[in-house]
Amino acid sequence: MQTPEKDGAVQPLIIENTGGDLLSAGLINTKGIQKSLEQGGLWTLDGSTGRLLPLSGAGKLQDLRQERGMVRAVVTGFEGAPQKQNGGDSNAGPTTPAPGDQEAVTQPEETQADPGQVMTELQDLIRQRKIQMPEGSYTTHLFSKGEEKIRKKTGEEAVEILLARSDEELVYESADFLYHLLVLFVQRGIDFNTIFQELARR
Repeated sequence: MQTPEKDGAVQPLIIENTGGDLLSAGLINTKGIQKSLEQGGLWTLDGSTGRLLPLSGAGKLQDLRQERGMVRAVVTGFEGAPQKQNGGDSNAGPTTPAPGDQEAVTQPEETQADPGQVMTELQDLIRQRKIQMPEGSYTTHLFSKGEEKIRKKTGEEAVEILLARSDEELVYESADFLYHLLVLFVQRGIDFNTIFQELARR
C-alpha cells in the first residue's frame, strides 16, 4: 500500500533491545518516527493496511536513529510483536487503546462500555497525571509543553478525522481526538460533563 506523501517515505525498521539482540522488524514512516519520539513509545506501520499503530508490548523507546537506509529502534521491556489489524474478527480481543501511555481503559469488542463512565474515568486519570506529572508519560509531555502545544495536537487529531476514509479509521482517529480534547479541558479547568449539559440545553 502506498503511504500518503504527508506521512513521508516508508523505511525498514529494525527493533533491538539494549543488548543489541534483534527483537523484531517492521516498517515506519516520517510520521511514525515523529510520533514515537514525541510519545516515548514505538509506532510502526501495518504492512497490509499502511495504518500507523503503537507497537504492542514494546515498553519504553530508548533510541531511534536512521542508519544506512533503515531505521533502528532500541526498546526495553519488549513482550510481543508489532500490533496487527484485527480485520473485524470478533475474537480479536481488546481494541487499540487511545494515546497517552496506555491511559485509556480498553474494553473487549463484545462489551458495551458506558460512554459517560469511560470519559469520566479518563478525565480523572488525566487530572491525576497533571498533578503528579510522572516521568515518561505522554500526558505529562503535553502538560509540560503548555496549552498551545495541547491545542496544536488537538487540531492535528481533528484533521486526521477529516482525512479518515474507513469506518475503522474514523473511530480510531476520533478516540485520539477525544483524548487530546480531554487534556485541553483539564488544562483549562473545564469539566467534560459541561459538553453533555450544553447538548441537553440545546
